[in-house]
Amino acid sequence: MKYIFLFTFLINFVLGFTQSIKFNKNYQDTSPVIRNIVVLDSGYVFVGGGGSPLSHLILTTDTLGNIKNTKKYTKQGYNLYHGLANSLKKADSSTYILAGSLTQSGANNNAVLLYKFNSLFDTIWTKTFMTDTNYSAAQDCFYFKNNYYLLGANYTGNNNTDFLLIKTDTSGNFIWKKNYGGYSYEQGFKISINNSLKILLGGSTRSFYTTTQLQRDWYLVQTDTAGNQLWHNHYGHPDYDDKGVNGLIATKDSGFLVSGNYVNFLWNEAWELYNGRLMKFNKNMEVEWDRQYSFGGSTIFKIVEEYENGDIAVLFNKIDTTTTLPPYIDRYCSGLLLIDSLGNEKWHRVYYPYNNDTAYTTVGILETVKKTHDNGFIMCGWSNQSGQPQQMWVVKTDSLGCDGYPPNCDTTNDISELLFHISDLNIFPNPALDFVSIATIQNLQNSVILITDLFGKTLHSEIIHKNTNYIKINVQRFPRGVYVVCLTNKDNKSIGRFVKY
Repeated sequence: MKYIFLFTFLINFVLGFTQSIKFNKNYQDTSPVIRNIVVLDSGYVFVGGGGSPLSHLILTTDTLGNIKNTKKYTKQGYNLYHGLANSLKKADSSTYILAGSLTQSGANNNAVLLYKFNSLFDTIWTKTFMTDTNYSAAQDCFYFKNNYYLLGANYTGNNNTDFLLIKTDTSGNFIWKKNYGGYSYEQGFKISINNSLKILLGGSTRSFYTTTQLQRDWYLVQTDTAGNQLWHNHYGHPDYDDKGVNGLIATKDSGFLVSGNYVNFLWNEAWELYNGRLMKFNKNMEVEWDRQYSFGGSTIFKIVEEYENGDIAVLFNKIDTTTTLPPYIDRYCSGLLLIDSLGNEKWHRVYYPYNNDTAYTTVGILETVKKTHDNGFIMCGWSNQSGQPQQMWVVKTDSLGCDGYPPNCDTTNDISELLFHISDLNIFPNPALDFVSIATIQNLQNSVILITDLFGKTLHSEIIHKNTNYIKINVQRFPRGVYVVCLTNKDNKSIGRFVKY
């Protein structure tokens, strides 16, 4: 029975790679941007906005990225704003909520806006809150135990704002609001709730420096479900502007992952170079690890996601700024980083609008990422080619982050070819539990043997010095999965695979 399961697992795993869909597409509308993705069996739903006056935009495609339909929601005399990336959340099995704000055309007073959609993304209802303030807006929301929580900011006087947290019931009826912050400026961007019933709010602050109010830090506030503040702290370079939290999720161990920027170099007051920063907190808000990453130029970390196998995906923007005399020119593209649970990189990829625009003639900003049913990734945002209207941008990749276009990935030798490569290697037992034996008609002396997982991570490598055509390798420490064996000598290269259970 165990072998039948593993055989089925292997077939499904291999088919997932061989049938993975990859594309890199742009979609036209009126200055649109999309910051939310819903993955369906039949395709994808992207939610964003655009136009003048601003409206909410919903784009539905099939699994190949072909448009099925679009919808727009407007309000006469108002501009409608959706929140930041992932401000659309699933409320239950058939409904979604979207956080945002609205303002009357020609006015400056924003109010909080909350949408509720059915599974077809038709509006069930809309609610507005804080209409009597100079400025109030929601940037994210969360569904928890028959209540909706909205996070944003509201004006508190003297050009200052606080974190704003609003709680409603599932009909959108207001229950309470709370404010959090210091003496100056706070903006709430991200909200999540862990298994210990603790709410973490993330955003930016200017309240913790006396020399200047120009720089911003990450700001984190933890509360209970009644909105009572339990803890708060700020993180960032003490002299530079780190902007704020861009991604925040609760992890399976009841901790949190938080992503954003850290200034690593300042050219002048207007141009800063960033590292992407990722912090892992345990359930007591103690830092487990704090790591920075750079892929050249400025690296800005956006959304972060955690998967069942412990892997973490981080979407990033990459900005290369010319160092010639002013005016400086920023050149934008985006990428995806996959790391393990300790923050060690497995791979990263960089994506360009219009498939291979390595000359940066187009600004390309990806805003969010989701895992797809074929083990790949779907990402969306916006692109802007010089002299052309802004467009929606969607990238679909395989499980290795390849979108099918060079220079990002070499599509001439992808993982499906490795799996089905005709090889003279005899690998047994297969599936394997404790040891795997590799035999060949060749003499293995002075050969190099390499065993990697399907993401290219090396788990075993050695040079065979003895005169033999057989080797036995201990694989007890390998996680369950499919592995690629590569045997190389001066004359040829052989590739095989086996399953570890």
